Amino acid sequence: MQVISSSGTTGRPVYYGITQKDLESWRDALAAFTYNAGIRKNDVVAHVVGTPIFAGGEPYFEGMRHIGAATVWAGGLATERLFETLRNMYCTAILGTTSFDLYLAENCQKYLGIDAKELGIKKILGGGEPGLGEEPIRHKMKELWGADTVREVMGLADIMPGMWSECEEEKGMHFTAQPYIMVELTDPDTGKHLPWEPGVCGEPVYTTILREATPIIRYASHDYIRVEAAECKCGRTSPKMRCIGRVDDMLIYKAMNVFPSAIRDVVVKGFEEFLTGYIQVVKDTAAQVRFDDPIPVDIEVLLSVQDKAKLKRDIEGKVRELLVVKIEANLVPPETIKRTAYKTPLVRVGAIKK
Repeated sequence: MQVISSSGTTGRPVYYGITQKDLESWRDALAAFTYNAGIRKNDVVAHVVGTPIFAGGEPYFEGMRHIGAATVWAGGLATERLFETLRNMYCTAILGTTSFDLYLAENCQKYLGIDAKELGIKKILGGGEPGLGEEPIRHKMKELWGADTVREVMGLADIMPGMWSECEEEKGMHFTAQPYIMVELTDPDTGKHLPWEPGVCGEPVYTTILREATPIIRYASHDYIRVEAAECKCGRTSPKMRCIGRVDDMLIYKAMNVFPSAIRDVVVKGFEEFLTGYIQVVKDTAAQVRFDDPIPVDIEVLLSVQDKAKLKRDIEGKVRELLVVKIEANLVPPETIKRTAYKTPLVRVGAIKK
């Protein structure tokens, strides 16, 4: 028996137990999860998130070893050591958060003196936050790494660390945790069941089926997802989805609801050639949800952009046209928005300190 706790970042940590049989179930489910994401027995996979134990580390290792792949824990190392490990171990794949996968690709030249594509890493698995489902970010990731495939993945430590992953179509994440987990799609406001049909948006609710220790019934995930398809060319029968954001991340501009990820989606897709891809919504306080004035958004633009005034107007106009909300686009130079070794948040409290 092993006792694990959540991070407790939004309150008191949640404690739950895992038995030996539970661990075996996790290993089997995470093997299916990572195999669906493209990992094979000839891969050397670097886990680059700084969580080597439960639940975001060791279960992933067990799942990949169950396939036959070699695993390398590079997370938690100093950045230079991490890059040296990727090179010295001839890694073929990495698993990390979307932000950190991109951060590594952008900084390889700085630490190793070579471009990331020269490392020979051909498979990128990224999750932990929305973003990899956006084509400009996915394209940038492939280009910088020289990767053949970029797959989005998602899990939930309280239920199972990995439950959703993309197949070779790369057009949405399949549910891969059968027969251990049951998932329902619900309306987060009413709790009403929603159909798994393309275009339907809602909150996944999970129930553990075979869990021995601390079984969980109808756990509201607070993720907000959109069903992309009910069928897939790969032959898998579970629906495909994209995670749009967190239910509790929703902002309100006057009477309109909007997710920070939706703002990023419009901005990055519409103006990719002028941007680094990093944006942040700026709030006055952590508790702020409502905005009566245009929502402040910091947007990193390339130094080559000449007419910033026009770009600002165009961005604000496009967001208003597609999302029916107003933003105040604050165009900032590259590297203004702080990168992190885990997730780069889409929302920040207060102005950037110069």
